[in-house]
Amino acid sequence: MYADRMVIASFGEKLKSIYARWAPYLDMLGRLAAACAAYFWIRYVLGFGTVFTGIPLLVIAALLASVLGSGSMLLFGGVLIAGQAFSLSPEAGAFASVVLLITAFLFIRLVPEESIAVLIMPVFIFFGLPALIPVFLGLKRKPFSAFAAVSGVIVFYLCAALESAAPALSTVSSSDYAGRLQILAEHFGVNGIVVTSLAAAATVIAVYAVRRMPFSFAFETSIILGGLVWILFFIIGNTVIGTEFDLLSVAAGSAASCIIALIMQLLFLQLDFKRAKSLRFEDDDYYYYVKAVPKVTGQVDQELEIDFEEDDFDEIRVAPDAAERPKIDHDELERRLTDSLRDL
Repeated sequence: MYADRMVIASFGEKLKSIYARWAPYLDMLGRLAAACAAYFWIRYVLGFGTVFTGIPLLVIAALLASVLGSGSMLLFGGVLIAGQAFSLSPEAGAFASVVLLITAFLFIRLVPEESIAVLIMPVFIFFGLPALIPVFLGLKRKPFSAFAAVSGVIVFYLCAALESAAPALSTVSSSDYAGRLQILAEHFGVNGIVVTSLAAAATVIAVYAVRRMPFSFAFETSIILGGLVWILFFIIGNTVIGTEFDLLSVAAGSAASCIIALIMQLLFLQLDFKRAKSLRFEDDDYYYYVKAVPKVTGQVDQELEIDFEEDDFDEIRVAPDAAERPKIDHDELERRLTDSLRDL
């Protein structure tokens, strides 16, 4: 079993070394793939046959976004949605613009670096993996990243509302502005937005909180807990405010999202809790307790045995092949640990 884990970890290390070598190009390629996925999804959902749905225009926008950065990707996506909405009706365009501007102000103020997550979140919701982005944000980002997931949920429901309201808008007189806005508001689905947004935010926060806890398999536990939190909020929504989510589909999507997250976790961040070391030292004001858990890297690790007495680093004993290793500077090791913990 451990040998299999080392093979997987070795493959992950090779992927990371390839990424380190070609990082600028791979980042650009990743932005291009994300922009294409988001823009073509918008074209599929809001394909009202206007100039905004032209494939050459979408490809050019995706190429520009990959070069200019994730912020431009979000800007082009917003322009695309608003343009499609205005082609449907002026009221729809105004409604979409207001929703997008409110979302953008909230998003840019708090987590502007998560632009890709905002555009990719609706795509994953559409393809039945709604919990994947919140779980990843909880694993790799901070709690404020929940606003990016919520923004993505709003973008998804906005596009869905424009799509579902299009037939009804065509039957209402162009002079009946109030009637058109009422149709858009009814199709916007506020209850669904509230439940999904709360589920996304709670998933990010739950995953982030648990994966920082100092117990074995905290990362894996946080992923599973995130999936359960996602399902729980939809159960509460159906029970309390009468939403009509298909709980079987919600559970299946959450399970698939967790499986993908666990595979990525296994590939890029395996921890060997059997070889964890605990250390303790002190200064004039504090006792410091540190738990060091080594990563599984796919390489044969040489054991380092450390004994800690009451007065910290009294003795450090190295395995028999110590002659092949550099000597450990006890004072330097303690100084670095102390400085690091003081910085924390």
